[in-house]
Parts: sequence; structure tokens; C-alpha cells
Amino acid sequence: PEETDAVLEDLFRESQSVPVTLDENYDVNEENESVGFAYEPNCFGPSSGGVVSDSTIQDLGIRQIILSNNIRVNLLTTDFEDNKIHVRARFGTGRLGQPADSVGLDYLAETLINEGGLGLHRQAVLNRLFAGKSVGLTMTVDDGSFVMEGETTPEDLELQLQLLAAKLSDPGYHPEALLLFRTDARLWMSELKHSLAGPYHQIKATLKGEDDRFSMPTEEGLTSLEASDAQAWVDPQLRNGYLEITLVGDLPSSTVSSLLVTVGGLPERSPDRNFVAEGIDASRLSLQFPTTPQTFVFNYESSQLDQAAAVAAWEIPPFTEATANEIARLEILQSIFEDRMRVQLREELSTVYGYSARLRPNDAFDHGEFTALCLVDTANVELIGIKMIEIAKSLAVNGVSLDELDRALEPFEAKEKEKALSNSYWLDVLDECQAKPFHLEHARNRQGLFSNLTTNEINDLASKYLLPEKAVRFEAFPKDGTNNERLVRLLRGS
Repeated sequence: PEETDAVLEDLFRESQSVPVTLDENYDVNEENESVGFAYEPNCFGPSSGGVVSDSTIQDLGIRQIILSNNIRVNLLTTDFEDNKIHVRARFGTGRLGQPADSVGLDYLAETLINEGGLGLHRQAVLNRLFAGKSVGLTMTVDDGSFVMEGETTPEDLELQLQLLAAKLSDPGYHPEALLLFRTDARLWMSELKHSLAGPYHQIKATLKGEDDRFSMPTEEGLTSLEASDAQAWVDPQLRNGYLEITLVGDLPSSTVSSLLVTVGGLPERSPDRNFVAEGIDASRLSLQFPTTPQTFVFNYESSQLDQAAAVAAWEIPPFTEATANEIARLEILQSIFEDRMRVQLREELSTVYGYSARLRPNDAFDHGEFTALCLVDTANVELIGIKMIEIAKSLAVNGVSLDELDRALEPFEAKEKEKALSNSYWLDVLDECQAKPFHLEHARNRQGLFSNLTTNEINDLASKYLLPEKAVRFEAFPKDGTNNERLVRLLRGS
């Protein structure tokens, strides 16, 4: 887009006026290709305590280990993918613990950890050291935890675990990562301003009660953030937060010994996953769903595009042990809803470019959302939004037919069986299963939830959650004279 080109040109011109100087902390030895990875096995500390608990869940083949430093490990050997291992480390409190009034700090934290290297290596050096190897981890900030994830091979597993231990104990926060973040922030803000990405962000923030952890950022706010802000938040989580590591795939027999000489040598960590005990104010666990029924309008600036979005949303419960089965059945209702969108909006009206229905349960905060979205022209955004509410009302009042249920279940059950033969599925099942044992029980029972599912059960869910008076509707479209008239009319309630 023209706007992005302008931002890039401004950044280039600014860079021409900045003198290039050698960082006082730069080590020329880092450029020496003969210098190896500095974080060798056993360098993280003694692992003499070893394994303090080791058990196997026989029917699922899952091995659960607790190390002497309170790190918990979940292992599952599979033959779904030769020579591949999925690695996930989930730790700390994530966005739940993000400091108040620090919009964008989560994005800065991700960039600093992913691009800031390690204490003894810049990121560029790590890239050279690991060239040709299956070694690498990406950190993301989830709602209730931080996550480091990557894929490796049996041959490179120990090196991958060395990297994980190094990232947890000695993140680099090197200054080039902050510079990268500030450059990306300007490009990101241009995208938010000139595309539907901006309204989508505003919709998410509205559904989260305008909580500051989800608020729309500003360029000034993002570029004023300092590395020290993110470090003060993330560092204690990296070093001390509750940690579960999950390994799924073609695991070698040396897996446990590799764990002991890497993460097994890290200092003792929090033994339990308890948000309040970890310093999270109870009020930060709650998000306020918008008052219903209600319509919101968001705009973006564009001189070329006439791409609009109609969105409808309903509140659903969070994903917990008590609600897990209900959330699974809601997946069938979602499938039926989406099929009605296809027939009634895409095929019969022919005014919809794209459509989807999504379940967004949440296992950190106190509610999730059932959302429906259609991409349309601005002229049709109100019509399609109302039609989506009507589809929901029909499901809530009149229910689903047996034929609809059967058509939803057949492909769904086929996909469920296919998923159960993938490492990515089992990675999700094992993820945090020691803190939340119901994950495993839910995996055991999931197939049975659908085999005897009745229309009455689906109808009960529809009438419980999808009534029109429980809906929030959003309209997003580009800002111009015609659209401004539409906005004024909506705000006046006419």
C-alpha cells in the first residue's frame, strides 16, 4: 500500500542521519565461526537432585516427570512423524500479569526474547551457529502464560534443550531487538490505521471490556516503551515462574538425561500454578463482556479499498474442567452456524466474500466468545450483520434439524480421528496437563461426546447462548463521506 511505502521511505531517510558506531559491548570474537554455542550441557548448575517423580499414564502412553527444581515434564513418544520432535515450554502468568497501562508491552516482550539473543550471543550469531540444524524457539505471550515453542530432531534435541535453558536463564535483551521493535511498530500502526486490522483490534478490545491489556496501541505509546519495561515484567517469569515442558514425537532414549543436563540444572522454580499466589490481583482475572444488545462501529482510513466486515459475538463460558464438555458440543453448533452462513449469506445473497464462525474459549480469563464474521462491501455491512443475528435467533428459537446435525457430525468426527494421529494434537493435549489434569480426561472422553449427541443438546446450547438480546454486533468499514453519514445515523440510533 502507498501508506506503507511512505513509512518505509521515512524510516530510510531517518536512518541516513544516524551515525554508525560500534556497540561498546560488542565482542569481535562472536564473528569467529569457530566459536561454538557458549551454553554447554551442565553449565546451568548441578542437577544432582535429578528426577523426584516419574510416572506413566498407561492407557495414553504419557510419561510425567517432576525434576528436583520443580520443573514438570510431559513426554509422549509417537510414530506419526519420523525424525521430528515438537517442543513446548509453558511458564509464568503471561498477559494476566501484564502491568497495568502498558499497552503493547506484550509485543515488545516477544520481540526482545525472539530477536534479542542471549547474554553471550547476539541473535545473528545464534542464527549462524544453528544454521543447518533443527534448533530454534519462538516465544509468544498467551493470556495465562508465556510459551516457547519449536521443532527439532532426535539428533538435535539436547541442543534444543540447551537453547531453552539459556533463554530461560540468560536472555540477551540486546539493543538491536528494541530498534527492530520500534521499526516494526511504525509499520504495524500504519497497517492498523489503513486496513481492517485496526477495527479487528478494536473489536477484540471491546469484547475484552476495554481492558488495558487488549487496548488499541498508539505509535507514540509503542515507541516510548523501553527494554527495561519488558525485562522487569518478563525476567522473573523466565527465571522463577511455574514451568511445564512438553515433548511429543520421535523421542530418543536419551531424552531424560538430556533434560537433566540442561533445564535440570536451572534454579528452583515455583512448584504450583496459582495466579493469585503468583501475585495476580483477583480483579485482573475478570473481563467485562459488553452490555447487550449493542452495535459498535469502527472505521479505518483507505483511499482505495472498500472492504468492510460485519461481526456478531456472543459470550460463552471459559474453558475449565466444568465446561470442557459443553465447549466441545459448542464446536458442533459452530459448524452448523457456519453452514447456515454459507447457504443463506454466501449462496442465496451472493454479497459475502468470506465468512466464518469461531469459538474462542479462554482458559485464563472468565469468559470466551462465539463470533461470526463476514467480509462484504460497505453497502451491505448492516444487512449482513442483521442477517447473522437472524441466523442465531433461528437456531436459538427453532433449533437444528437432525439432518443438519448429521451433516455437521460426519466430517467433524472424521477430522477428530485424523487429528488424533498427529503430534500437534497430542502436544495440545499434554500441554500443561500436570497443572490441569482434566485435559487428559477430556481427551479420553471427547469422542464419546459426539457419538450420541442429540438435537436437543445442541438446541439447548443455542437457546442458552445465541439469543438476539445476548448479541453484540460490529460494523467495520473504510472512512469516507458516505460511511461517515452511516456512522452518524447509527450513533443517533436512527
